[in-house]
Amino acid sequence: YQQWLSGTNIGIAKPVLITVDDSLKSEQAWDPLLQKYGFKAVMYTITGFLDQLTPGDSDPNNMTWADAQALASNGRWQIAFHAGQYGHGDSYADTPPATISLGAGVTESLSSSCPYFYSCLGTISTRTGTGKNKKTTTATETPAQAKARIANEVNAGIAELRSKVPSASMLSW
Repeated sequence: YQQWLSGTNIGIAKPVLITVDDSLKSEQAWDPLLQKYGFKAVMYTITGFLDQLTPGDSDPNNMTWADAQALASNGRWQIAFHAGQYGHGDSYADTPPATISLGAGVTESLSSSCPYFYSCLGTISTRTGTGKNKKTTTATETPAQAKARIANEVNAGIAELRSKVPSASMLSW
C-alpha cells in the first residue's frame, strides 16, 4: 500500500466489472474495445429477445442466438441470464395488452400500463368446451398465480439459455 501511494507500481489492480444488459445488437460494439484493452464483460441476456418472441417487442436491434453464441465463444464475454421469453415487457406501454399463452386454453393478458412482465397481475382467461358449449371465464391473477407464472418463465428461460449457450453462467442474473 505504501509503495502504491508513493507511485511505485507493484501490480495492484483496481478490479472493474463490465456488464451489459438485454442482448441488443448495438451492444456488440463493446467487443472490439474489450479486445483492444484486454477486458472481459458479462452480457445479461433476455431469451425472449434472442428468440424474437417477446410480445410487443419486434426490435430489429435484438441479438440472435447466433450472436450470443459467437460472443460466448470468443473468450471476452460471459453470457448470463437477465430475463426469459417475456423480457422486460416495458414495450407493452406502447402496444395493446400482451397476451401470453399459459397452455391448454388458458391465456393471460397484461394491461398496457404494466411496466414490466414481472411486476403486474394480469387477467387470466380460460376457454372450455367446443362449439355451442364453448365458454370463456376471466379472473384477475392472484399473487400466488403470478409467483408461479414468473418462476415458470424464469426457469424456462434459464433452461433455454443453458441449452443454447452451455458456457453461460448462472452465478448472477
